[in-house]
Amino acid sequence: MAVEGRDHIRVSVPAAAGAVPGPVTVEAFFWYADSHSFELQPVLDAWRRGNTDRVAFRWVPADFDRTAGSRQNFKPQQRLYFALEALGDPDLHERAFTAIHREREYLNTDEAILAWVSEQGVDTAAFAAAFASTEVGSRTRDADAALRAYGIQGVPALVVDGRFQTGPGMLRETSAGFPATLAVLDRLVAQAEAGRGGRSAGRTHPVGPRSGP
Repeated sequence: MAVEGRDHIRVSVPAAAGAVPGPVTVEAFFWYADSHSFELQPVLDAWRRGNTDRVAFRWVPADFDRTAGSRQNFKPQQRLYFALEALGDPDLHERAFTAIHREREYLNTDEAILAWVSEQGVDTAAFAAAFASTEVGSRTRDADAALRAYGIQGVPALVVDGRFQTGPGMLRETSAGFPATLAVLDRLVAQAEAGRGGRSAGRTHPVGPRSGP
């Protein structure tokens, strides 16, 4: 059993139970330019692939910048993720992380992002259309609403079943495979399943984005 207050906190306004049965939802909030999000991404992606039978997993790009006129890192990179999601190529999500942290591609403006995408062998016109689309704009607003609803203050952060929040920062874990984070995540998924009588009843957040790359 995961210990509340030590390795996770309860979301103050939990998501309403979904009307359609389904697996437990895990939402992973991240920021492309954050080094801990970068280090956790492959570990969490491997965990996601090993739990597809019991978990509906979502990457959620965060925007913490609330200063008008200075959204030079969060919002462009938020739109980057959702545009990549629209293209349906999961490798591009990981490549964006690598470009920023290994290749020193800042990707912090619309122009830098479009220039980088043009070098990746993808349909640049399709990406540009998705990047500027109202659908991607709607996704960013949904992500912002989820961030506020869950009271998330930093990334990476994990929300399980719309009820429990945990993450490496809460556990004071910085890297080396993040074993404590994954162990708590497993316990919270099991706790969520047990709390609703197994895997038969789904729970979704009303503003949570769909599963991505």
